Amino acid sequence: MRWLCLCLPAFRYRQTGMNSANSTSASQGSAVPSGGRLARVMRAGFWSLGGGLGAYALRIGNSLIMTRLLVPEMFGIMALAGIVQVIVFLLSDIGIRQAVIQNPRADDEDFLNTAWTLNILRGFVIWFICVLVSIGLYFAQVNGWVASDSVYAAPELPLVIAAVTFASAIGGLRSMKAIIANRNMELQTLTWIELLSQLIGVIVMIGIAWEVKTIWSLVIGGLVTQLLTNLFTSLWLPGMPNRLRWDPASVREILGFGRWVLLSSACSVFANNGDRLLLGFWVTPAVLGFYVLAMNLNNIVITLAARLFDSIGMPALSEVFRENPKRFPQAYRRLREPFDIACLLSAGLLFSVGQTLVDIMYDARYAQSGQIVTILSFLLIFSRYGISTSAFLALGQPRYLTIVSTVKLISIYALMPIGYALAGLEGAVWAIALHPLPSVPVIWWFNRGHGLNDFRYEFAIMGWWIPGYLAGFALAGTWGYIYP
Repeated sequence: MRWLCLCLPAFRYRQTGMNSANSTSASQGSAVPSGGRLARVMRAGFWSLGGGLGAYALRIGNSLIMTRLLVPEMFGIMALAGIVQVIVFLLSDIGIRQAVIQNPRADDEDFLNTAWTLNILRGFVIWFICVLVSIGLYFAQVNGWVASDSVYAAPELPLVIAAVTFASAIGGLRSMKAIIANRNMELQTLTWIELLSQLIGVIVMIGIAWEVKTIWSLVIGGLVTQLLTNLFTSLWLPGMPNRLRWDPASVREILGFGRWVLLSSACSVFANNGDRLLLGFWVTPAVLGFYVLAMNLNNIVITLAARLFDSIGMPALSEVFRENPKRFPQAYRRLREPFDIACLLSAGLLFSVGQTLVDIMYDARYAQSGQIVTILSFLLIFSRYGISTSAFLALGQPRYLTIVSTVKLISIYALMPIGYALAGLEGAVWAIALHPLPSVPVIWWFNRGHGLNDFRYEFAIMGWWIPGYLAGFALAGTWGYIYP
């Protein structure tokens, strides 16, 4: 709990030591968060972090077992199928969740039911488009339009895409209760729902793989997780059940906010998934599988940070901005610090211990993933700016996200081909690791307009990479001694 106090300091008032600041805080009670709000933030942080760690423990445990039951090619095929779903999902992102969290009408029944109706339509549209993509890919394979040794030529891929993406249709039916609970930072039941659904899905996945050792174990396990999440959300969360509703005023509000979210998602989806899209043309399914395993290890910290940004950062910063906008810069800076430290420590740690970690966790077939983990550790240095996403949305400036995502999009598609041409797979991975760099000055520029920059802090905080590296160096030496 003490760690959470340090990780969520934005909502505790900082004494400046200046008399004027002290007198202001005494005279403006609204500047100091209430004990109730602080308690909600603390509880939300505890459950969000705990849920994220629990989910990753399940994924890592599942990965350790499944990599011994299945061949590397299956993970490459599943990675590409998942990318298709993510791309279509984000290309159709009209900001329903963000609109509900940010909108003052979130308790209005007509507004919520309209949002639910839109979400259902979106889910089935996503699946329909993905089925069309799978049909198109099948004809491309039949006509020899894809390289025979690439991931896109895998004969199972079209059907796997159609099956995996049915999860979008299932997810579209999920109750709005989950979004309302997130808006109110009431995450305890949501966390248990997530973990229980994943646990049962993992058990189903491992059971099928143990018996038949097929890629369909991965597909079925994912669909079971989605179905159970829907069921548990409807049964366990408080609130009225949703029903179909189409309120034109609510539709206009949601789409009005969501148009910038849609543009941002359209850019970010190709930027965030450009690595696997391009590698799919250049490497075999097995090599893509090595890359995916390496990225998953780096994504532990990135995903946990993004989870906290999403479940706490935006709701809490939105509340601060609604109630006392002058405190927003202070809240933003205080909230950033623990995430920056965690990301930089992790970057240094993985840089020095990446290869050893892969050697211990996986068998010799996956050894190539170790070097990829080491290079991708630099992504963690830039992932800490993800808090800016929460800040921009809380400020009601989703257009900022569109511009930042556009810069990342241009960067990755410009750098990866150059890196691959110069140094093969290693050059492409270095391009992936460094592609967010051009977006950092853009974020600083937008922060400048809201008083969010502190450049002395930006340079001083980088020093946390060194103790992370030293800790990893010590661990690598210890593990090397234990596991020669």
